[in-house]
Amino acid sequence: MELREQPHSKESESVVIGSCLLSGDGSVYDEVSQLITASDFYVAANKIAFEAIGRIVAKGEEVSELSLLEHVRKEGSEESIGGVTGIMAMASSVETPMQAKYAANIVRDNSKLRQIYRIS
Repeated sequence: MELREQPHSKESESVVIGSCLLSGDGSVYDEVSQLITASDFYVAANKIAFEAIGRIVAKGEEVSELSLLEHVRKEGSEESIGGVTGIMAMASSVETPMQAKYAANIVRDNSKLRQIYRIS
C-alpha cells in the first residue's frame, strides 16, 4: 500500500500568512478568517502563525513580523515557526495582500479534501 501526501499547498498557506502580515491593520486576517480557520492549515508552523495573528488582531494590535515574533516568543512557539527566519520567509512570500482571498480558498479546498480522505 502506497502512502500519499495529503492535499495541501504550502505556497498558498504562506501567502495567507504573508498577506496578513503585509496589511498591518488586521483587515486581511478579518477577511480570510471568514473562509478558513487555523485548523485548515496543513503546515504546523502556518497553523501556529495564523492562530497567533488572530490573537494579535483580537487585541487590536498592529500585525507585523515583529508583533508576530514577540507573540509566539511569549507563548514558547518561536522555534515551531522557525523563528525570525521562518516569519521573514512567510512575509516575503507575497508582494500584495490582494492574493490573500484566492490563497485562502485554496487552503480551504485542500482542508476539505483532507477531511474527505480521512473519512474514506
